[in-house]
Amino acid sequence: MKRVMFSLILALLGIATICAQDHIKFMGIPVDGNITNFQTKLLQKGFKVSELSKYADVGTRVFEGQFTSENATVAVYYNNKLKNLVHGVRVIYDNKDSYSDTKKKVESMVERLETKYGIKSEKKEDTDLQKEKYTIFISTGWIYVWMQETERIFNQYSLFIQYDDYTNGMAGFEKDNEDL
Repeated sequence: MKRVMFSLILALLGIATICAQDHIKFMGIPVDGNITNFQTKLLQKGFKVSELSKYADVGTRVFEGQFTSENATVAVYYNNKLKNLVHGVRVIYDNKDSYSDTKKKVESMVERLETKYGIKSEKKEDTDLQKEKYTIFISTGWIYVWMQETERIFNQYSLFIQYDDYTNGMAGFEKDNEDL
């Protein structure tokens, strides 16, 4: 009887663990819940709400802080039609570098993410913007890595990383489809 109960408890804990991992994570924070709760967790990690939040589109809140030991701006995307449900996070590194230096950073970041998740990325060429965009598909969502020109006059580029949660992204998509 004790073995049966112990086995049942272990099985329930295993199921609970799997269910708890339904969302992609950013800095160990599940990309889930409402923007207020997500903001609280980012603030606990040392981020500050950016002045840029005042100018951001509805459904976007902007933060400033450290990501992988570098200064970064972080935009958190949420759906205001779904109780401010968070569905994505974009990191824009503050340092601006030459094309070749930023390309090396992109390749290094892609390699680090591939190693972490044990998954090979998919590379796509965007000929209009003359950039490469890498996508890493994991069971809970997608991670995109790319570089983008940020200072056209000075020919400077920044590294971008975006985390998109599958579950909450689909919930927003379905909610938007109700308008059709």
